[in-house]
Amino acid sequence: MMVVEGNSRRITIEYTCPFCRETKRTDYNTDEFTNWYALGMHVQDAFQRETATKREILISGICPECQGKIFGECA
Repeated sequence: MMVVEGNSRRITIEYTCPFCRETKRTDYNTDEFTNWYALGMHVQDAFQRETATKREILISGICPECQGKIFGECA
């Protein structure tokens, strides 16, 4: 996972899903990302407004499509 774009409000990360091997991008709130990445907050605490699917991308790098196949459509 790497940061590819960012400003004071949103940050875009690029990641490669470990299952399908596709490279994808998604964006997050910059302050929430900083709280998680730099300050070590738990992902569920730092990203309270994000879906479980978007939080899982940060944890495992698994894309939403593969998450659906693996975990079911629960997120």
